[in-house]
Amino acid sequence: MKKILAITLCLFGIQIYTYSQTSDNTSLKAEIGVSAGSWFSGDVDIEGTKAEKDGSMTLKAYADYYLAPKFAMGVFVNLLPNVKIAGEKASGSEIGVSIKPRICLGEKFVIKPALSIGYRVLNPETEGIESFKGLGVDGAVELQYYVNDKLIIYAEPGFYSQPNGGNGDFSLSWSPLGYINVGIAVPFH
Repeated sequence: MKKILAITLCLFGIQIYTYSQTSDNTSLKAEIGVSAGSWFSGDVDIEGTKAEKDGSMTLKAYADYYLAPKFAMGVFVNLLPNVKIAGEKASGSEIGVSIKPRICLGEKFVIKPALSIGYRVLNPETEGIESFKGLGVDGAVELQYYVNDKLIIYAEPGFYSQPNGGNGDFSLSWSPLGYINVGIAVPFH
């Protein structure tokens, strides 16, 4: 099974590298963006028990560097200012890295699928409950519109998941929970 996974990842990497080497007239060096939106409600797993996570706000900032004209690697920060799980309020943050192929659909439209891996912390407001730390595995698709050479507006539907996490007392994980953000970005040529 490990060999199949390794071969698949190698083939995927070769495909992305090959695709990214074909250039177009709108190639970039870097991109910085910010967005805000809504993280949808859903079920989380606390020590094997399902609990409800209410809908909440999400804020995101990212910086992408183009390794090739159609392939970027970047860093990001997510802020989750008002999370409510099983009636308990918390705030959270996540910092991580992402990879993003860039697919041009004409002069003004670009699609950037993203796979992100990060370190997530949720800080409960309730006294005596330790912070929850976890592995964030996120996916999204940036739907970008180039207003001009200096401004991009975009929508970003995606999901946050946490396959592993917890604190000293409880485990905390969840399968993908959707979100949608809208934002602006600045390209660097």
